[in-house]
Amino acid sequence: MEDDPLIPFDDPALQAAVRRAAGAHHAHPALRAKVADIVTREQLSIRRNRHTMRDAFAVAAVLLVSGLVLYQALFRTSPASPVRGPVVSPNDRLFQQMADVQAGATEIQNLENVPTGQTAAELQAELARRLGRSTRVPDLAGKGWNITCAEVGELGSFKIGRVKYVNSGGMTASLLSLPASAISYADGCLGERYDTVIHGNVISSIRLDDSSLCVVGDAAVEPAVAQSLRDALVP
Repeated sequence: MEDDPLIPFDDPALQAAVRRAAGAHHAHPALRAKVADIVTREQLSIRRNRHTMRDAFAVAAVLLVSGLVLYQALFRTSPASPVRGPVVSPNDRLFQQMADVQAGATEIQNLENVPTGQTAAELQAELARRLGRSTRVPDLAGKGWNITCAEVGELGSFKIGRVKYVNSGGMTASLLSLPASAISYADGCLGERYDTVIHGNVISSIRLDDSSLCVVGDAAVEPAVAQSLRDALVP
């Protein structure tokens, strides 16, 4: 068998093969364009995915911040805010009952109606007689609030008196008279005031003599209004 003849290095066919093996050759323009198009589409897809992930993270951050704000609004101001004076926790159930009475969700038990066709001073005396303790019934007509009804009964284990007022705008507020011992106060001093809000109902109270007197407004009554009605209890 004869040996294959040696091909000279400067042979054009050999040099072309070496160039192809070394990657020096160039693909057909149509093939290069097709490959470039595929690469471009892949890069655009990667960018879109990056934008989508970035947008998703941004939306998640907004929802997280909104949730924190909502949490603070709901749980740092409700159910009792603002609060001054008494230790609120022991009073929560009673405050809720007061708000429910004002909203019509709870009825006073063993209810007795008290005639209102008399002066505020006479109504005060009649309520004090029925309750067996002192109470107050201010004449609030000068502030635009008129008495619509009065009654005595039981709220939980307490005997209470209620005088209901209404103003020209249709807003209502109740003056509830409870024993002084019904509410836990921070200092336990006569004349001690506090203000709170229970599920939208303002409660402004003061301890006078042997009674705790609470103004409970409907959802439309502003805290400042309830406080002014409460302050009218002080002679």
